[in-house]
Amino acid sequence: MLLNIMSSSSPGPATLAEAAARLRAALTVLIVFLGFALAAERLGYAGLYRGPAVSLGGVAAAIAVQLVLAAPATLYLAALWQLRQVAAAVAQGAVFGVAVVEALRRVGVCLIGGATLSLIAMPILHRVLGQAYPRLIDFDVATLVIGGIGIGLVFLARLIDRAGAVQSELDDIF
Repeated sequence: MLLNIMSSSSPGPATLAEAAARLRAALTVLIVFLGFALAAERLGYAGLYRGPAVSLGGVAAAIAVQLVLAAPATLYLAALWQLRQVAAAVAQGAVFGVAVVEALRRVGVCLIGGATLSLIAMPILHRVLGQAYPRLIDFDVATLVIGGIGIGLVFLARLIDRAGAVQSELDDIF
C-alpha cells in the first residue's frame, strides 16, 4: 500500500486523487496511533501507572507539566494533520489550490515551531518546571533536519502557489 501511495511514475489526475485518498487514510491511522502513544507516554511520565498509592493532585500537576513538555511532539502531530489536509485537498482535485498551499505552509510552520521548541525552549522549560536537563541548547541533528524540512516546505508552498497562478494564467489564455 505504501508503495502505491509513493509511486514515482507520473500518474494521471484520477490516479493522483486515488493515491492522495490512500495517503489521507494512512495519515489518519498514523495520527490516531501516534496521538494515543504520545498520551500514554506522557501519562506514564506523569506517574499515572504507578498504582493506587499515587495522589490524584500530584498526578494532575505532573500531567500539566507533561502537557507542556509534549509541545514539540504536539506540533509534529499537527504537521502530520496538516499534511493529511494536503492529501485530502489533492484527493478532491485541488492540486494547485489555495487549500494545498496553505496546508503545506502550515506543515512547514509546525515543523519549524516543533524544532525550535525542541532545540531552544525545552531545555529552558525543563529547568523552569524543576526537571533535570543537562544542556542549555538541545543540539540534535534530527531536530535540525526536521526544522530544515519545515523551511523547505514553506518555500515549496510558495512555489506551488506560483505554479497555480501560472496554471491559471495559461488556462485563461487557452
